[in-house]
Amino acid sequence: MTIYEGEMMQLQPPVNRQLQGTSSWINMAEGIDAENNVLDLSPEWSIAPSTAGAITPEGAFTPNRHFVGFVRIRATSGAAQGEYVNQTSNTQTVVRPGLNVRYLLSSQGSPDTASNGMGMSIIFPPNVVRGSAIGMIELTLPDLRNKLKKGFLNVRMIDSVAYSIKELEGIAFDLSQDSIRLVLDIPASHQKDAATKKRNMRIARWNEDSIKWNPLSNSVVAAEGKNVAAAIGHFSTYAVVAEPGAFSAEVSVSPNPFSPRVRPGAGRPLGTCISVKPDMPEGSLQYLEVRIYNLLSDLVWGVQIMNALPEQYSIWWDGTTTDKIVLRSDANDTWIDDVKGRHLCRNGRYFAVVTIKNMSNKEKKYLKQIVLMK
Repeated sequence: MTIYEGEMMQLQPPVNRQLQGTSSWINMAEGIDAENNVLDLSPEWSIAPSTAGAITPEGAFTPNRHFVGFVRIRATSGAAQGEYVNQTSNTQTVVRPGLNVRYLLSSQGSPDTASNGMGMSIIFPPNVVRGSAIGMIELTLPDLRNKLKKGFLNVRMIDSVAYSIKELEGIAFDLSQDSIRLVLDIPASHQKDAATKKRNMRIARWNEDSIKWNPLSNSVVAAEGKNVAAAIGHFSTYAVVAEPGAFSAEVSVSPNPFSPRVRPGAGRPLGTCISVKPDMPEGSLQYLEVRIYNLLSDLVWGVQIMNALPEQYSIWWDGTTTDKIVLRSDANDTWIDDVKGRHLCRNGRYFAVVTIKNMSNKEKKYLKQIVLMK
């Protein structure tokens, strides 16, 4: 590892050698000043995540037996610092910072766990490999620049992290007694939605053939919503995805009764306001619709808002009739008072039917009585 000081400071590929016959690596650090003079350095070493293992003051890193994945190794000397960078040859582009630590799996009579210390754990059942076989597990974080991998339609990743897991030795797992369990953390910002089932969180496997995420039906979210676990039979690329869960809306009508000839307040239009506030995640609402019917169930007025947002909509009815449902597609227009009819309705009772529909084509309807008095 090379550390540069002053204006020459930059990150360079390190010297990183595995100690003969051990699972430890020794990291070399040297400093070069602005005149290319080699400096005698005794840097401070650090690793991340801290659960990956231990590193000595001399730079010897020994991984935790249960760790798998990338560990970042840094050396600091004064204001200068350097970091180990994974690079397979001098001609190839730098892949990413960190040393890739693989996990060795052997036959034993108790469950075993491999973890990257950053949100992913694999729990192996006892004797998952037979006899003297040794498995080698590799974990990488795949590139997600392909937008389809972020999600499609109503199945979407909840963050930008996926895990690609491979077994490198070609051994067959013995899953006759139990399955391998994969546990993925749910980000803190999504844990409330997971715990309340406002969104269905599942572990999903990336399907290269159909180019989409396939949610695993046996996924189980922890009661507090901190993680989700699923049984898997083989390794692939996995991530946490979300599907629309339970949804609802708050619906109110004011003023009620109302007069189409009386303005209910300064700056407000004539009529009554049907207020609708969907309670569902952003991107999961397909449309919102309000229809007004008379006592004979005849449609007298209506508006449908396509691509609606989970925000409060104020939809004003002026007491008139329209020939057809008016379609709106501007999701940012949450105050709608320009849908005018040609004829004023008679005094009496009317019914507002509010419909919200999510991206899974599930609907919920709400009925509110409205009294019109001229």
